[in-house]
Amino acid sequence: MKNRNRNIQIIRIVAMAMVVLCHVVQLFENKYLDMSAQFLNVGVYIFIFISGYLYSSKPIKSFFGWPIKKTIKLLIPVFILLIPISISNYIVGTFDFRQLIIHIFNLQGALGAFAGAGHLWFMTTIMYCYFLLPYIKMASAKTIRVKIGLIVAMISVAFVLNFFWVYLSRQLYYISIFSIGVLFAGELERFKANRANRIWFVLLLVVAIAVRVLGKICFDNSIVYDITITSLTHIAIAISIFQIINSIRMRNDTRTDAINLVDASTYYIYLIHYPLMVGPLSIVGKGNAVIGSICVVLISTIISFTIAGLLYMHRRGR
Repeated sequence: MKNRNRNIQIIRIVAMAMVVLCHVVQLFENKYLDMSAQFLNVGVYIFIFISGYLYSSKPIKSFFGWPIKKTIKLLIPVFILLIPISISNYIVGTFDFRQLIIHIFNLQGALGAFAGAGHLWFMTTIMYCYFLLPYIKMASAKTIRVKIGLIVAMISVAFVLNFFWVYLSRQLYYISIFSIGVLFAGELERFKANRANRIWFVLLLVVAIAVRVLGKICFDNSIVYDITITSLTHIAIAISIFQIINSIRMRNDTRTDAINLVDASTYYIYLIHYPLMVGPLSIVGKGNAVIGSICVVLISTIISFTIAGLLYMHRRGR
């Protein structure tokens, strides 16, 4: 497996673990564990931020061809996953051909997904980000004031849309953190050069969590809390976790250790674990949440490690 930045690998693994745990704790149907799921869900924001951060330094030669190529590459494992999901839905009588078409065009995040494929909304969101990336990168060379103004404008529009079009509002918040990763990657790299600056992101993390808790106490079950406060604190927490881990000095020679394998498996674990919990492919029985969740984690991890290992051997053999 190719040599990669150790910090980014660790962050990606942490994000994946948070997403899986977010789904696992919901199996126990406990209100306190459900509350922890709301915070663990920040793993999705970390994934989106990582994408923007990494693509900030990569040249985009085509405004249309590159997003299509990248999206298709991302969706190949999804289409393979849809085979057992579609068959199982057909067996239990919940198959809808229209939903299959929706999945083929990667619009399930907007128009609905198969039972057991609800987590694939993320693919629709990241597709939006890919198609917007060439335009976002056009602002990369602008001044800090202009870039901040762009992010503030996006968040402001998202806030207004809270009251008229919730789905688009949520997408704008996701696109906002993606854009922050693209536009401010350079500033974050320079900022982390001084390890003492880590304390500012620790403070941001604490403040974001405090705002989230106070928001839940004061505005729970309101549009302001469910969309605005949740999204903004998730953005702050995600960036804080990213920058805190990214500023830790780590050995970058990862060509021969296990972290490469775990990192390469994160995408497949994300895809596989959810259908094993929800829908016709679920292996979790009622009243057996502990055993079921352990089985889900073990099975999805083994399958994902196998896929990542086979792909590695295939690339090395070429």
